[in-house]
Amino acid sequence: MHAPVRRWRWKWSTRPNKREAPQAKDAQKEASIADLEAKLASAKQTIEELQATAVASDIKERERESRNALAMLEASLEAKEKAALAQQHIQATQLALKAKCGNIEERKDARAALKLVPWKASKPPSN
Repeated sequence: MHAPVRRWRWKWSTRPNKREAPQAKDAQKEASIADLEAKLASAKQTIEELQATAVASDIKERERESRNALAMLEASLEAKEKAALAQQHIQATQLALKAKCGNIEERKDARAALKLVPWKASKPPSN
């Protein structure tokens, strides 16, 4: 015959201690709350860093755009100055031709006008 099967019986020694269980649960909750607070703080810090880098990159982008606009304005100003010098040079050349080749009245007027021409206009503009 076979040996008798031993059945499990409930004993007070295997019963969980109900006094310690709430304290363990509270400690576990507090630990999870502290962990979540730490994660929240790190997330806030990450958000602040991302916002700071976004602001910095936005500032850099605006600086780049303003530098480009300033360079374009300077280039257009230089082009206008060169065009004005070219126009003055053309007028000075016309006056010089009149001073050499025109009739007596035109020669006198051209010589007087040439004395008023700025020295920059007498030279052709360099491109």
